[in-house]
Amino acid sequence: MNFKFMQLIVRQLNKHKRGMTIRNLMTETKLARGTIKPLLDILVYTKQVEELIYAQNIKIYFANVKKIKKVLS
Repeated sequence: MNFKFMQLIVRQLNKHKRGMTIRNLMTETKLARGTIKPLLDILVYTKQVEELIYAQNIKIYFANVKKIKKVLS
């Protein structure tokens, strides 16, 4: 798990108060979908990011924290 990438994702989500999709995060962070999705799953599970499902394939992510807490060492 890359803590630096998790911080980058949360920082981007904090900049966009209306939320972001994975595609938006890919564009802003220049990270691959395969890197972003597992990290978002961890952040959602630890309640540091909120996931809103709008349609069958549309998920919007919002930051719940300003700075993430290190979950695993």
